[in-house]
Amino acid sequence: ATRAKHETGEASPSVEAAVSAQSGEVEEGRRLFNGTCAHCHGPEAVAAERRVNLRLMQRRYRDKMDEVFMITVMNGRPDKGMPNWSGAFNNDDFTKILSFLHSVQTH
Repeated sequence: ATRAKHETGEASPSVEAAVSAQSGEVEEGRRLFNGTCAHCHGPEAVAAERRVNLRLMQRRYRDKMDEVFMITVMNGRPDKGMPNWSGAFNNDDFTKILSFLHSVQTH
């Protein structure tokens, strides 16, 4: 039965659960982002200033996007006005925010 479902293009229950979990992570990341980061980076990560436009992270940092994100939020960039968020969020929160940012990248 699983093979038949796969051939018809239907997702298996484990794939559906994974997609649902990822979707939930993105939504939670969106909520965290809009509640904390939007005042500088814009609601839904839509910012007029290119330097704070997080929808361009993939284009700007390519395969280093995740690394740059984690270093930046954990250490801040005080010279650019970016605070250190390591005391405000845990790694799970950062992962959710990063999942949201991955979902809004413009290529």
